[in-house]
Amino acid sequence: MSELSIDKPLIGISLGDYNGIGPEVILKALEGNQLAKLCTPIVYGSLRVLNQYRNLLEMKDWSLHGIQRPEQANHKLTNVITCWHDHQTEIQPGKITPEAGQASLSSLKRAVEDLKAGKIHAIVTGPINKDNIQSAEFKFPGHTEFLAEAFGAQEGLMFMVSGDLRVGVLSGHIPVNQVAAQVTAEKLTAKIEQMLQSLKGDFGIKKPRLAVLGLNPHAGENGLLGNEEIDVINPVLKTFKEKGNLVFGPFPADGFFAAGTYKQYDAVLAMYHDQGLIPFKTLAFNEELISRQAFLLSEHLLIMEQLTILQEKIRLSRAHFYKQFIWPVMFRNTGQKARLSIKMHWSASRNNQKVSILQNQENQDIIIELIIK
Repeated sequence: MSELSIDKPLIGISLGDYNGIGPEVILKALEGNQLAKLCTPIVYGSLRVLNQYRNLLEMKDWSLHGIQRPEQANHKLTNVITCWHDHQTEIQPGKITPEAGQASLSSLKRAVEDLKAGKIHAIVTGPINKDNIQSAEFKFPGHTEFLAEAFGAQEGLMFMVSGDLRVGVLSGHIPVNQVAAQVTAEKLTAKIEQMLQSLKGDFGIKKPRLAVLGLNPHAGENGLLGNEEIDVINPVLKTFKEKGNLVFGPFPADGFFAAGTYKQYDAVLAMYHDQGLIPFKTLAFNEELISRQAFLLSEHLLIMEQLTILQEKIRLSRAHFYKQFIWPVMFRNTGQKARLSIKMHWSASRNNQKVSILQNQENQDIIIELIIK
C-alpha cells in the first residue's frame, strides 16, 4: 500500500446489489456526513442510483459528492465513484436482475483495485446477491472467496465474533456431502494456527484457550459414529498440546453451546458452516458484532458478515454500520498492519469515548462486510 494519511482514513464502500438493502443502509448511515468526522467515505457504485434512493427515502436536503478517483475525495462530504455506465439504470427495489448483479461486481472490483493500489485504507462491502453476480469473472460462493483470490490468499478463515463469543469454521460455503473430505490434518492445523494467531495478535489474549468440536454426532463415540475424531482431530490436537498450546476437544457439538461450555474458552472451532453458525447466530443475533476473517499471506483482512433479509421486513439501524467504520479508525497503527483489540463492550485504547457513545444506540440489525488492510 502506498503512503496514505492515517489522520482520517479513506474508507471505500462497495454498493452491493442496488436492488437490495445496501443502498438504503449506506445512505442512512452516511446521512448528514456525520461519519466524515471519523473517516472519508467513498461509495463505489453509482451516483445516479444513490440519488434515486435518496429521493425515495426523502433525503433531499443532503447531497452526495461525485468523483472519479479517490484522490479527488472531499474529506468533509460523502464521495461517490460511479463504476459502470449508469445513464439508463433504474432501481427496482426487491427485484433480482442480472444488471444489478453485474453492477455489484463492477463496484466490488473497482473498490478492490483501489485498495490493492493503496489508494484507500479499507473496504466496507454492501450485500450482494450470490446468484445474479455469477459470471465468467465471478465464480465464487461469496465475497470471502473472491477477496481471498484477489489478494492471493492460501487459506481463509471464517471467524464470527460477538463480544466474548468467537466461532471459527473449518469448512465454509460448501455442500454438506463434501464436509468430511475437508477434515484433514493439514487443513485443521492451518485453521487452528490462524485462530490462535488472531486471538493473540488481534484480541490481545496471551495464552488463548481454544475448543475444537467433533465432526460426527457425539464426537464419533470412539469410532462407532465415525472415525474423523480418532484419525484426524485427536492427533492434531495432541501435536498442538505438545507445543504448549491450550487446545481442547474434540467436543460433541450438540450440547456444547446449550450447556454454556463455550464460555470456558476464548474461541471455538467448528468443523463446518452450520455447526458453528447456527448456535452462533442463535446466541448473538441481536448483539455486538459478527465478523469474518480471511488471513492473506503476511497480512489479514477483517470481513463483516452480511445479513440477507428481505428489504421490506427489516428495521434499518445506523449504529451497527457506524461500528464498521470505527474499526479501521480505532485499530490502524502507523507503519504497521491493523491490530484488533476488541472486548465485550468495545473497550479499546483509542477513540474509546466515540465507541462508548455508539454502543448506547438501539439494537443493531444490519450487518455489513468490512475489510481492514
